Amino acid sequence: MSGSLIVLGAYIAGFAPLVRTIESAGAVLWRRIEPHSRRFLPADSAPRAFGLGMVWGWLPCGMVYAALVAALATADPRHGALLMLSFGLGTLPNLLAIGASFGYVAKVARSRAARTAFAILIVGIGAFGMVKATQPVAHASEAACRVAPGSTFAPGLR
Repeated sequence: MSGSLIVLGAYIAGFAPLVRTIESAGAVLWRRIEPHSRRFLPADSAPRAFGLGMVWGWLPCGMVYAALVAALATADPRHGALLMLSFGLGTLPNLLAIGASFGYVAKVARSRAARTAFAILIVGIGAFGMVKATQPVAHASEAACRVAPGSTFAPGLR
């Protein structure tokens, strides 16, 4: 997951051609799905808005592809599905807030400084996750050792 956050941050900053390549491949599928969205327009009722949202769920998006890579990396269908569900639920409040304040957000999103700041933040979170994953003892608390003896947090208590 941390590696995919770093790739996502690089993508937002404009340094990840791999994500753009994957996104382009998804665009091929989107061209076949997109015409189905027209029957839900205008989205003037809850059922039509829901249908449009279901179709737009297939829209190529680098952030979704980064989450999909992380879900695939779990190598477990249940964990992957939970990760994608968490990603969806985690992005929902932000998407609703962006929709409510679209004009301001669009102006900020065009700012190179804002994109760079967001990219640095995301890469930093990913790097912290990688350090935490590779150096678990450095981040262990005494409470975790008592709760989970034999875990990576308590290597001496096997």
